Amino acid sequence: MTIIVAIVWLLLMIFILRFFAVSKPRETERKPKMSNPTINNLDELLEARGFGEKTFEDLQKTTYKFTSAGIRATEEESWEGKDYVDQFGAEHEARLLWKGITIHTIVEGSDAEFSTTLKYPFPLEDFWGAVEDMENEADEAWNEANL
Repeated sequence: MTIIVAIVWLLLMIFILRFFAVSKPRETERKPKMSNPTINNLDELLEARGFGEKTFEDLQKTTYKFTSAGIRATEEESWEGKDYVDQFGAEHEARLLWKGITIHTIVEGSDAEFSTTLKYPFPLEDFWGAVEDMENEADEAWNEANL
């Protein structure tokens, strides 16, 4: 008798889970409705995204988790020169040219890779647009390679 009850309960749970299952929303669908502020640094990006992220690692996890393409984010900076002391004792310093963020993804089952770098300052909508474009390109590349 208990086996029959357990089987009926299991089948009922499977039915409920399938019937009420909701697909994972894309990050662009989760984005808060807000203005289009200019992003000048990482702290402003974290604040403007509206997900309560405190660190860049939080941004990385959220972006990866809520994008179907598994988009990853990295911080970028470009320097000119290097710190050194020349033969005459004069000090030379490297100069920061720009900072920004790069989002990128590798499409499983294909050789496709997509990457976009946004240099500070940039409008927040440029970030969301880059994420959405990358999701669409990755979907197309996956379908092309796997269907």
